[in-house]
Amino acid sequence: MSIEFINPYSVLATTAVASWQLRNATSARASEGLFETVKRWWLYRQTMNELSRLSDRELNDIGVIRSDIETVATKAASR
Repeated sequence: MSIEFINPYSVLATTAVASWQLRNATSARASEGLFETVKRWWLYRQTMNELSRLSDRELNDIGVIRSDIETVATKAASR
């Protein structure tokens, strides 16, 4: 039976590197989530603005009534 010496500094360094990688991966996912949220919000606002500018007749041509604009914008942003 042999006893192996474990270098505590090596273990600490490995733990620190793993912790740093986990923090960076978590930050990247959070950043991606934030980016997607902002992108959806922007698409929602853009759709709301464009549809709100149309007349009732133009909305009717595309099969939307004015009271459905918010619903249409929400669906567009959730895709």
